[in-house]
Amino acid sequence: MSEIVLRGLRKSFDSVEVIKEFDLTIADGERLVFVGPSGCGKSTLLRMICGIDDISFGRIYIDGVDVTALPAARRGLAMVFQNYALYPHMTVRQNIGFSLRVAGVERTVASERVVEVAQSLHLDHLLERYPRELSGGQRQRVAIGRAIVRQPKAFLFDEPLSNLDAALRAEMRLEVARLHSTYGATMIYVTHDQTEAMTLADRIVVLNQGRIEQIGTPSELYEQPANRFVAEFIGSPRINIVAGRMGPEGMLLMSGADRQLPVAATRDVLAVGIRPEHIRPVETGGHLNCTVRNVEFFGAESFVYADCNMGADIVFRTDGRAPLRPGENCQLLLTLEQMLAFDDGGKTVPLQAVV
Repeated sequence: MSEIVLRGLRKSFDSVEVIKEFDLTIADGERLVFVGPSGCGKSTLLRMICGIDDISFGRIYIDGVDVTALPAARRGLAMVFQNYALYPHMTVRQNIGFSLRVAGVERTVASERVVEVAQSLHLDHLLERYPRELSGGQRQRVAIGRAIVRQPKAFLFDEPLSNLDAALRAEMRLEVARLHSTYGATMIYVTHDQTEAMTLADRIVVLNQGRIEQIGTPSELYEQPANRFVAEFIGSPRINIVAGRMGPEGMLLMSGADRQLPVAATRDVLAVGIRPEHIRPVETGGHLNCTVRNVEFFGAESFVYADCNMGADIVFRTDGRAPLRPGENCQLLLTLEQMLAFDDGGKTVPLQAVV
């Protein structure tokens, strides 16, 4: 386990700056996830930490030692890639033990370590097979085993599950979580999949255009987003965002709502957000009058899309099969204490219920 400190990191490709003044401390044994849209710089950051990519400016410290100028092989880190990067002509045993052979580890010791790692990943019955004979999930476990066997200071994962189907991704998320529980190693994980981020992280770093938008626990990012970007990026289905403003009596007025809401803001508001699970259909006394446009049934829950004259459909969640059909009219009740508001710069505006 190791603490990793990034100080003033920058990365430019010609005149394009992709990482902009990046500062972060990753605690010893922490599971940290970089998440963000494509092109936000998350994989570039990981490669800079590993030593695969040079940095343009700044320093990297591992356990207090400046490793900025050290090559990747001397940083004591292990990286797991999206495409597995296995040697096709080597067996599972040979792939897992390759780094030990290169390092000159005594053959008996190396063999014992390979078997131990293979057993921990449920690969011991596959040691003599070749990558072409394995499923996608098995190949990814071999790639993880190759990282574990090196006993690194930290594990770096670069979108390792993106090539797998939904069932295998769920299985491998549990595998990665178990890996951390077993070895307690510092782990930095890159993904664009918020489900992976929310389920695997102690802390999440939300990135946008090479900058940190917010750092926090999964619950902090979901319940207390710092700005509209984070609120829209975290959560599935996405949070509902509609135009809003402060009414003449100092209370919130949503575009399309026929009355002010008993909620006050500390400063001017440009948009209002509310998540699907904080909206429910009611017979009377709702805040919004809507027409159902579509219903998605998932078994345990349904998502309903409704036209509330707000410019975009409002989506809300119901348990089981929704008691609504396309074309029906309905009223929607909003959980006001769960609403979010944003100013003209996209920053979150604190709200307070008016009793």
